[in-house]
Amino acid sequence: MGARQKLNSMTAGGIFLIASLIGLGFQSWPVFFVVGGVLTLAGRW
Repeated sequence: MGARQKLNSMTAGGIFLIASLIGLGFQSWPVFFVVGGVLTLAGRW
C-alpha cells in the first residue's frame, strides 16, 4: 500500500472516530451522519 492510500485510510478512520464520539455523545444517528459528512467535505478543501 502506498503512502497516499495509508494517509487516506488514516483520515477516514479519524473522521469515523470523531463522528462516532460526537454521535454517541448526542445519542443520535443523524448527528453522526451530519458530522461525518461535514468532516469529509472539510477534508477535501
